[in-house]
Amino acid sequence: MQFRADRFSAQLESTGLLSNDEVAELTHALSSSPKSAVPIAKRLVAKKKLTSFQAQQICQGNAQSLLLGKYLLVRKIGQGGMGEVYLAIHRRMERRVALKVLPQALVTNAEMVDRFHREVKTAARLSHPNIVTAFDADEEDSVHFYVMEFVKGIDLAKLLSRDGALPVERGVDYVRQTAEGLAYAHREGIIHRDIKPSNLLLTPKGTVKILDMGLARFQFSQDQDDGLTQSGVAMGTVDYMSPEQGRNAKDADPRSDLYSLGCTLYSLLSGRKLFEAGSTIDKIIAHQQLPAPLLREACPQASSQLETIFQKLVAKKPEDRFQSADELLEHLDTLPPAEVALPAAPRRRDAQAASTADVHAAYSPTVIAPAPPPPRTRAGTSARHPRARWTGSKGPVLGAGVIGIAAVAAMAVFGGGESDSRQDPPTEPPPIAAGDSEVAVASVSPIARGEMTVPEAETLPADPDDAPLRDERDIAEWLISIGGSGVWKTPESGGGGPFSANQPLPSEPLLVIEAKFPPDADFGIEDLDRLASCQALEAITPAVAQVNSEWLRAMQRLPHLRTLRLIGCVNSDDQIRELAILQQLTSLSVAFNQQVTDEVLIPVGQLSNLEFLEINVAPFTDACIPYLRDLHKVNEINVAVTQITNAGLEQLLRDHPRLENVTIGHGGRVETVPHSIEGLVAGAEQLRVVRIPGDAMNEEAVAILQSFPNLEELALYHDVSEEALVLASRVYHIRKLRLNINRAHSRGPGDAGYRLLGQHRQLRELMIDGLGETPSDEALEMLAGIPTLQSLTLRSRRNPDQLNYTAAGIRRFQQLRPDVELAGQLRGVPKRPVERPEP
Repeated sequence: MQFRADRFSAQLESTGLLSNDEVAELTHALSSSPKSAVPIAKRLVAKKKLTSFQAQQICQGNAQSLLLGKYLLVRKIGQGGMGEVYLAIHRRMERRVALKVLPQALVTNAEMVDRFHREVKTAARLSHPNIVTAFDADEEDSVHFYVMEFVKGIDLAKLLSRDGALPVERGVDYVRQTAEGLAYAHREGIIHRDIKPSNLLLTPKGTVKILDMGLARFQFSQDQDDGLTQSGVAMGTVDYMSPEQGRNAKDADPRSDLYSLGCTLYSLLSGRKLFEAGSTIDKIIAHQQLPAPLLREACPQASSQLETIFQKLVAKKPEDRFQSADELLEHLDTLPPAEVALPAAPRRRDAQAASTADVHAAYSPTVIAPAPPPPRTRAGTSARHPRARWTGSKGPVLGAGVIGIAAVAAMAVFGGGESDSRQDPPTEPPPIAAGDSEVAVASVSPIARGEMTVPEAETLPADPDDAPLRDERDIAEWLISIGGSGVWKTPESGGGGPFSANQPLPSEPLLVIEAKFPPDADFGIEDLDRLASCQALEAITPAVAQVNSEWLRAMQRLPHLRTLRLIGCVNSDDQIRELAILQQLTSLSVAFNQQVTDEVLIPVGQLSNLEFLEINVAPFTDACIPYLRDLHKVNEINVAVTQITNAGLEQLLRDHPRLENVTIGHGGRVETVPHSIEGLVAGAEQLRVVRIPGDAMNEEAVAILQSFPNLEELALYHDVSEEALVLASRVYHIRKLRLNINRAHSRGPGDAGYRLLGQHRQLRELMIDGLGETPSDEALEMLAGIPTLQSLTLRSRRNPDQLNYTAAGIRRFQQLRPDVELAGQLRGVPKRPVERPEP
């Protein structure tokens, strides 16, 4: 039955969306006075006065349902078993929000209404950049609704479905952000209980926001029964459910969220669930009884440190996991730089490539329960927050909690990148064809209604985040023209690589993420103005003439700068006296500077966010060690070719318990006498990676390295002889060995050394590179005898005709070990897919 124009006008007037004059003007503009409302509706939508949803509701006679208190409904963006979500706008503030409506069928249930408002109170307590924010809750004509932040984005489950497994650094970054939000929520006494990719929303700026946190299980007291506990409690999603949740929903605590986050990490990096086969019951049992698979089997690019973190996250017993999200964050901070995403680099493709079909609302049932109060902490254990450790049975008893209502997600709708457009793309085909004079509309409640049938054009302003990133080819070409170089990445595909006069730029749009100036060039402050417009520039290697206080102050204009490499360009202490103003730095090199004193490191020691520090090939002494004492986040340091003694090295290790990666000895550019490693404190528990000269290996060195219980990687550089490799093969517990034979005259370890290395029983990764002699075909066959080997990388800076191994040797290795991943210079032999045997 057609909906008459006069009724449409009356309905529209009652909403206050348009005045009578505006409606009359639009009606009069038609060729004749229409009897049907359809032409009016089409005209209003075309002129962006109404959305298709609003026009549809008015045509149904449901105009008043568009108004809920202070909010005007724009369109429906999702639906779940216990609630619907609408995009709405605050009528006075004109702020976009996501509005959840409790179904009318449940309004008569006073208990459910009580639960609903308790959840809202829970959500309102939380304010964190990694948690969707709750704004308001109200009741209008017996319609109960909940208002929260409207966030553009795509959830990580849809991202995985679309793109597959993520690169390690991105997956780790998303988990890190989730842990930040969880750490805050746990300190506020709130457990999520259903952490999973579909409950993690990725915004166009690369921020991860936790959905459903307002629906986490919660209570204000320790009462065993607050009157709201009923049967039918949903404990979480079985693919990500902790063992204790599978046994009893009430047994969950913050460590249960960390288990789910570990399962999420596995999914992000592998593209699959932790335990995939079987029924729901089979999965619950698997989480409780089966050992977790190795992350590095599913994602070979993951480091051994990340593997350790993952295995601790998914430990079966809560007491064997990280005891707080803060503790997890501290360990994530120690990961190698290659696994750490650049903090401020825009990550726009993941979210912006989402079409309207990617709009997602998570509606998984979540349970409300209390998290125990933050346990007592040891002072100073974390720069982020005092490390909370779970008190186990001594902690407060969990109450019964309440049944969770359906989760509410903030939705994401992208307008195709047209920043000046006020129209969101329609999500449904327009059924009103040209020339139609009427449309039949069934009488459907606005709460139960699905997608609308009138073409949609929203009246909301476009979000500036939709503006595409600017191509920075001109900046890269300028750097090349002045003799510089750098690193680029593509905003669309995420790929990248170096650029220079000998390394051409790609044809696609690019961003400059690293700039290297020629060392002897003379540039002014105005040159930084070119770089200030860069949207993702994170690393700079300046020229000698550029390093002074004025330049350092100008670098503050680079919002994404995290890495500064002062390589051979500091000729006096005065040049970097104001370095401490660059508090955003996480990586710093003050290397190959021979005319400085220990005092040049005073401002370096004030960079509180520094994680990586190189002070090698410089005249630094033990007197510089106290200046570095306050670098609480540093986990990797290079002190090779300095005058720091064994006593100074011992003090450095004592001052920095998080220091896990050290390089000592002499470097490749400087010839010195063999260096001893006796300064490394025997039994130092924090050391995981040690880099030393090959000619420093002796019996004492082996004994010291064997005493490091957590040592995972040993790197031998400079002159790696047969004797050095024989000694290294006795450090049985290392998992990764890197041989950087960077003396051109070095013969390398030879077949005898590789033969003994082939007897190693725990080595998983081996990398051989540098200027020295490469392994022979016979040596490769010996290395194939390492039963635990997973990857072998062969790189050399020698000419191809100087490589000792042949294509036949590579093929023979592949025949012997088809399960080992080969990389590097393979003499034209194609790399085979890794076919690892099932564990």
